[in-house]
Amino acid sequence: MPIRADLRALPATLRRLYARATATRYAVAVTLCGVAALIAALAGALSLAWQPDLEGFAAGEAFYAEALRDDSAIADLVVDLRAAATAKAPDAVQRANLKLGKALKRLRGRLAAEGPGRLGPAETRRLMRLTDEMSEIGLGAIGHIESLRLAIHRNDNPAAIVEARAASQALGELVARHHTVQAVLAAAQRANTAAGVRTLETARNRDDLLLGGLLLFALLLAGVCVHESRRAGQALKAAEAANRAKSDFLAVMSHEIRTPMNGVLGMAEALKATRLQPAQAEMVETVLSSGQLLLCLLNDLLDLSRIEAGKLELDAAPFDLSRTAFDTAGLYSEAAYAKDLVLEVEVAPEAAGCYLGDAFRLRQVLGNLLGNAVKFTDRGRVSLRVFPVQAVEPGAPARLRFEVSDSGIGFDQETKSRLFGEFEQADASTTRRFGGSGLGLAICRRMTSLMGGLIGCDSRPGEGSLFWVELPLERLGDAEPEAASSPPPASAHADRSLRVLCAEDNPVNQKVLELMLAPTGADILMVDDGAQAVQAYIRAEFDLVLLDMQMPVLDGPDTARAIRALEAETGLARKPILALTANALPHHIEACRAAGMDGHVAKPLQAQALYAAIAEALDASPEAAEARLSSTAA
Repeated sequence: MPIRADLRALPATLRRLYARATATRYAVAVTLCGVAALIAALAGALSLAWQPDLEGFAAGEAFYAEALRDDSAIADLVVDLRAAATAKAPDAVQRANLKLGKALKRLRGRLAAEGPGRLGPAETRRLMRLTDEMSEIGLGAIGHIESLRLAIHRNDNPAAIVEARAASQALGELVARHHTVQAVLAAAQRANTAAGVRTLETARNRDDLLLGGLLLFALLLAGVCVHESRRAGQALKAAEAANRAKSDFLAVMSHEIRTPMNGVLGMAEALKATRLQPAQAEMVETVLSSGQLLLCLLNDLLDLSRIEAGKLELDAAPFDLSRTAFDTAGLYSEAAYAKDLVLEVEVAPEAAGCYLGDAFRLRQVLGNLLGNAVKFTDRGRVSLRVFPVQAVEPGAPARLRFEVSDSGIGFDQETKSRLFGEFEQADASTTRRFGGSGLGLAICRRMTSLMGGLIGCDSRPGEGSLFWVELPLERLGDAEPEAASSPPPASAHADRSLRVLCAEDNPVNQKVLELMLAPTGADILMVDDGAQAVQAYIRAEFDLVLLDMQMPVLDGPDTARAIRALEAETGLARKPILALTANALPHHIEACRAAGMDGHVAKPLQAQALYAAIAEALDASPEAAEARLSSTAA
C-alpha cells in the first residue's frame, strides 16, 4: 500500500518542531516525552491491528517501553537532584534518592528477567554493569549534595563551590551512563520495531494508525514549543522589570543616603574651619574620616552595581600621566606620614606624557591599590612605579604597567586565588583588624577589564606585596606645562560680591551651603523650591544659580529649563547653573546637561569640589570671558 502524500510531508514538519523544542533548556525532557508519546501511539496502533503472529513483537515493545521509561526516570531524577541541592525541604534529597534507587532497581530487574532473550547475554551484562555504576555514582552525588547543603547553611562558600563541582561532575557521569543505556535500548527497540513494521505491512489501515501516533507526537512538540515561547517571553519581561527596579532602587538609595551625609560632612567641614581645641579637632577629624569611609563604601556599591548592569561607561579624555600618578599618591601621603612610611612615586621618563583614557577610573584603581598598601603596611615603604611594557610612540597604542609595592603583611597563594572576588578579605582577623568591605579589588578587576587591561599580584606572608596593572593607552604627545592655579570664585564684576541664587528644600543642606559659601564673600539668596527660584531670577540679577535636583513644586531640571526659556524670551545673558545632586548615577548627570545645566556637584558637598565647580562654571560664562578680555586690553 503506497504512503499517502500527507504522511510524506509530515516528517519534515516534525523535524522543524523537534529542532525548536530541543533548543530549549528542557531538551532532554522534551526528547523523552516525545519518545514516550510516539511509543504510546505505536502501541495503540498495534492493539487495533492485533494479529496472533504479533504477540512476540508486542511483548518486545512493552519490554523496551518499560525499560526506556525506567531509564528516562533517571534523567528526570537528575533534574530533581539538582533542584534538591537548594530546596528548603530537608528531606528533598532523600526523596530524590529513594526515587533514583527504585528506578534503577526496576531497570535492573527488567534486564535480568528479559534482557538475555532480547538483547543477548553480553549486552545484558553490560547494561546491568552500567546500572550498578549509576547506583554508586548516584549515592556519591547524594553525598556531595548533602555536603553542599550543609556548606550553604554554614555560609562556607569555598566548601560549597567544591561540593557543587563534585556533585555536578557526579551527575554528569550519571547522565552519561544514562545516555549509553538509552542508546542501547533505543537501538534494540528500533530493530524490534522494524521487524514489527515489516509484519504490519499487510495489516489494514496502516497509514491511518501511524498518522494518529505521529500527530500526537507533533502536538506534544508543538505544545512544548508554545509553552517555552511563553516562558521565555515572561522571563524576558521579568528580567527587564527587575533591571528597572534595580536601577530605581540604586537611584533612591543613593539620594536618600547622600542627603543626610551632606549635612554630616558639610557641618563637620564647616566646624573644622573654626577655632577648636585639640580634642575637639580630633573628634571632628574622626567624624570626617568616618563619613568619607561610608561615602567610599556607597560609591563602591554603586560602581559594582553599574558594572554588573553593564551601565558603567568610560570617559576617554587627554590626561597627564605623571600628574595623575603623583596626584593619586598625594591623596595617601598624610596617611603614610602618620604611620612613618616612605611613599615613593616613580614615572619612567619614556612613560611620561599626555595619554588618551579615563583618568578618573585610572585614579580610582591606583588609589585603591595605594590605599590598601598603606593600610596593610606598618613599617617600611609604599611605592608606585609606572613604566612601559613596550616602546611608546606618539599616536600609537602603548601598554603601560603600574606597580604598587609595599613592605606590609603579605599573603599566601590560597588568599591570592580569591583576593579579587567580591566581598573577599584575606581572613576574618584581617576584617576585624583592618576593616573594609572586600569590594575594592573586585571593582579594580572589573574596571581594569573594562579598560582593556590586566591586573594581578604577587606576595609572600610577611614579605610585602606587589600589585600590578597593565593598560593599553594611546600616547598623544608630551605633557603640557601645568597651568597656574585659578583664583577663588569671584564675580565677573570687580566692584561687587558674587551673587548666588540657591534653591534647596532641606534646611540642613541650606545651612551647609551658606557655611561653605561664606568664605567666598558671596551674596546668597536661599529659596525653598524651584518655583521660588524662577521668581527670584526674574526680580534680580545673579552671577550663578545652584539648584537641588529633587525639590517640591518644581524640581531642579524643570527649574533649569524654565530659567533658560526665560533668558531666551527676555534676552537676558545666560548665567551658569550648577546641579547639587545626591543622584550620582550617570543618567542623572546626563539629565542635568539635557536640562541646560552647566555642571554638577555631588552630595555630600565638599568645599574644594564646590569651589572648583563654581570657578569652572564662572570661567566658562560669557561675562567672565568678556571681563577677562577687557582687563587684558586695559
